[in-house]
Amino acid sequence: MKKIALIGLVSLALYGCGNDKVTKEYLVGDWECKGIRFKSIMEDGKFSDYMDDGNIDYKWSLKLVNNQLNMFNTKSNKWEDINKFIDTYTGEVVFEDLDGAKMQFKGTVEKISEDEFNMEYEMIVNQNDIKHNYLDMKVKAKKTCTRIN
Repeated sequence: MKKIALIGLVSLALYGCGNDKVTKEYLVGDWECKGIRFKSIMEDGKFSDYMDDGNIDYKWSLKLVNNQLNMFNTKSNKWEDINKFIDTYTGEVVFEDLDGAKMQFKGTVEKISEDEFNMEYEMIVNQNDIKHNYLDMKVKAKKTCTRIN
């Protein structure tokens, strides 16, 4: 019995007891995100090495409406449903058909503290139909978001 209790305490110490999951409720508020993006293009039938594609700097305002996560879009001046965000940043590979092109997406989001989280993703787009002007490419991004309110 003592061994079981000791194993339980060691496990708790190693894994912690805090809630480190990024939830819709956690994301509500204003955030400033900064990071870097990389891209790779298809050359002679294979992808090139990743090259720097610039910095990512933006601010996000997020709120919950009827348990749906919404983001304020400054271009349209409207709140837009981004509930799918939580569903796609799971670390699992997601496949989508983009009007003639195939997309493979893998993203993770990691809570650092109550006021900071990291996001990473890698996306591969394969062209199936040249009329839609998609390029075969890979994009990878890493960013850190900090609560600003």
